[in-house]
Amino acid sequence: NELETFDPLRDAVVFNDDPVTVHLNTSCTIKMNQQNFNLKEGEHKVPLYLAVFLIGRRTASIT
Repeated sequence: NELETFDPLRDAVVFNDDPVTVHLNTSCTIKMNQQNFNLKEGEHKVPLYLAVFLIGRRTASIT
């Protein structure tokens, strides 16, 4: 069944992977779009799709 195998952090990513610099408020570990990210607090260049996700969760802000 497609619904059972659906992973929103893999299958529903609509933004591209252009690099964006963000400032993380806290450290985070996440797997998104089949990539693992282990980020510490501070500035990082991340793909646009991850930046949008982190900003939406108020974990990061645009620098």
